[in-house]
Amino acid sequence: MIHRRLSICVLLLLALIVLPAGSSVDAAAGGPTQMLASSTPQSGVVRAIMFWMEGCGHCHKVMTEVLPPLQQQYGDRLDIKLIEISDPQAADLLDRAAAAMGFKPGEYGVPFLIIGDHVLMGSLQIPAELPGLIETYVARGGVDYPNIPGLEKLAQQSAPTGQAPANGFALAWAVMAILISALLYAVIGGLWAFGRGRILPGRSDRIAWLVPLLSVAGLLISFYLSYVETTATKAVCGPVGDCNAVQASPYARLFGVLPVGVLGVVGYVAIVVIWVWGRLRDDIVAIYAPLSVLAMTLFGVVFSIYLTYLELKVIHAICIWCLASAVIMAALLVLSTGPALESVSESA
Repeated sequence: MIHRRLSICVLLLLALIVLPAGSSVDAAAGGPTQMLASSTPQSGVVRAIMFWMEGCGHCHKVMTEVLPPLQQQYGDRLDIKLIEISDPQAADLLDRAAAAMGFKPGEYGVPFLIIGDHVLMGSLQIPAELPGLIETYVARGGVDYPNIPGLEKLAQQSAPTGQAPANGFALAWAVMAILISALLYAVIGGLWAFGRGRILPGRSDRIAWLVPLLSVAGLLISFYLSYVETTATKAVCGPVGDCNAVQASPYARLFGVLPVGVLGVVGYVAIVVIWVWGRLRDDIVAIYAPLSVLAMTLFGVVFSIYLTYLELKVIHAICIWCLASAVIMAALLVLSTGPALESVSESA
């Protein structure tokens, strides 16, 4: 009964997370470039460009707290183009701009601002150094945009007019709470079972079959994320969060090599294979199958806690698909705890 109620709650939350992702985040008409001021050539104008990503907290801090007062102060003498990294074309332009300024892959990130021959990055360096550089270049009679092939074409595209997606941080914190609760359920359940010699219920076939069903759902999500990560394709994120910002971050690859989505594919396939083996066979592998599934889902939940923490505190962007996979893994851990403890009790 406990498992059934927990499973129903998890499935309802999962539906709330996944269904909005079917909506396209590209409600905006036009391209990724936003203008802070007119780009009409003028003498004495200081021109700069800044690359940013939706869902990047540091970017939005610079865009809402740093740039507007400067624009108001200098008026037509300051012309800054904001280029959103929302598609492969803009991402390629950032890579070429960084390379032209002497940066190697992995040495730069957003917000990435170029003014004259200076590069400023982050929500600390930009407000600290940009005002002084603007004043310097104004005194020199202005400075033009950097000569980067493709910049002019991208800058001519219309600015986005649609409403930006919600950042999804509240939802991510809710998922974090679910992950921690599932982890505590498994740990406390195990201690309670071994301490009192009693086990958690977990042999209902109707509940047990949720394991392969949820695993297949998680597998589909991981396949999609693997495709996005390995082909640099723009993901469909829905109205919550910015999964493209997450997938473009260095944390989308484990040790900088293995896409996290591919790791998810391997994990979900292993869970399904071991679970089916335990149901259909009667050998030594089948005996330890429930415990193996518990170990894999336990690792999956811990890893999901780590990834969700990165989204909240490091990347400052939320991936709706990642949250959905995290909820699935939490449900799998809850469902696998009882059978695993039961198998240990039977083999003792």
